[in-house]
Amino acid sequence: MLKAQCIVAREHLPLIEAYREVKVLGHNIMKLAAAADEAFPSDVHGQACEYFGSFGVGLRYSVDAHEYFFPVGIPPKSGKKGYDETLGNNVWRKAAVATVRELLEWGKKRFNEEVTDNIADILRSATEVEAVICSRPTKQPK
Repeated sequence: MLKAQCIVAREHLPLIEAYREVKVLGHNIMKLAAAADEAFPSDVHGQACEYFGSFGVGLRYSVDAHEYFFPVGIPPKSGKKGYDETLGNNVWRKAAVATVRELLEWGKKRFNEEVTDNIADILRSATEVEAVICSRPTKQPK
């Protein structure tokens, strides 16, 4: 949703230019939240940074989470919140979920309820959008 906010903020640009500018931000929550906050100021952007900013994209989307939260034979990295302070903490988890819900509500209002949390649909849509932007035919996921 942060990327969506960044794209919408650039609606004055041709879509391909807006897409390229936002793509440069990558998966960095801090950069995405800062860019989104410029156009749509909200406390939720700071909350997104607080709850998800320290987690890299690999951690957010893969089994690397296990190694991050449960390092074998070594203590957790200094300054990093471990499982007990994040996923294992009910207060943290509820606040993180509320942050995601608030971002999704923004999208639902902006996009006439056309927002889904179905990961297969999200990945398919992302592939289709990138194919249009890059002007190449889409390959349907199996």
